Amino acid sequence: MEHERSLVFDLETGLGSEHLSLSFDLLGEERPVQVRLSSSNEVSSWIVDTSGERTSPDSARYRVGPLTMGEGIPFSPGVYEITIINEDGIIQREQIELLTSMMEKIPEEIPHYDEESGTLTAIPVPSQLNRYDETGRFLSTLSLDEDSYSMREEDFSLAIITDNITYLVQR
Repeated sequence: MEHERSLVFDLETGLGSEHLSLSFDLLGEERPVQVRLSSSNEVSSWIVDTSGERTSPDSARYRVGPLTMGEGIPFSPGVYEITIINEDGIIQREQIELLTSMMEKIPEEIPHYDEESGTLTAIPVPSQLNRYDETGRFLSTLSLDEDSYSMREEDFSLAIITDNITYLVQR
């Protein structure tokens, strides 16, 4: 069981959320399974149906998430129980421990997008700018070594700038 946490910040609203993604391999499986994730305080839980992608003749890779508590709400520290269930019943139980909230890592200065000029400023460097068209199709990635970037209207409708935090700009 692997897990990854990230922060996603919407530059339009100024709100951030913590995201959790899970991935795991199952031997002999490729069929749909249900994944239940429960926090140690038993207040928060998720139930997700997912299917695996065949990675070898005898196993499949499953991905769940990103899961979130909502804007501005961090995952509570503690042990999270993961139960994987197929149509025959429980096939695996795992635990992951989330020690601290990533919301504590929000920098004092976040990037700013000026819609009128189409300019991003206060970008953490180095960063990557992933560009997408209005349908969400990936266009290209740029490496940024300066703290500002001018975006042309015809280039893209959604940009994701990644460092330790993902910043979203949607036009």
